[in-house]
Amino acid sequence: LKEYFGAIKKNFRQALLLGILDVLILVLFAGSLFSYLRLTSGGFGYLIMYYLALFIVLLYLMMRFYLYQLLVTFKLSVWKIIKNAYILTVAGIKRNIVGLIACGLVIALNVVLFIVFMPLGAILPFLLTPTLLTFISIYAAYPVMKKYMIDPYYSEDDLDTPHNDEEPVFHDEG
Repeated sequence: LKEYFGAIKKNFRQALLLGILDVLILVLFAGSLFSYLRLTSGGFGYLIMYYLALFIVLLYLMMRFYLYQLLVTFKLSVWKIIKNAYILTVAGIKRNIVGLIACGLVIALNVVLFIVFMPLGAILPFLLTPTLLTFISIYAAYPVMKKYMIDPYYSEDDLDTPHNDEEPVFHDEG
């Protein structure tokens, strides 16, 4: 419990700034998508702008998988967190697309349950859905983050420490 509240205290200001930026960006993206969708009947240029905005929104939604994980795992500035989230999103694009589709399916299931069976559909978003969406996003993002940021750090540490000839007691099978 002490470690939990210590992590909150340690990351509070940066998380607050990142959270405000996140909400602001999502509101701006929602407004741009809505505006370009209304203007698509105005010509081909607006249709291109709508699809470009949709692509950027989907890219940002995948970047969100990494933002808060990078915040609590590494000591980085907000700008570097956003930059690294973008780089990792592009590096693990296949996993991120699958994660985004899975999150979309969970949300779609929630909407269907809300329409078909109101009590369960009204309670589920507060109990299970946020946890499931977070699990899916971490499941999609962590292996990419481990491959490109965590493993290189530990391989550099291994070069600095002298190796002994003892056999390890435990072996990782996964």
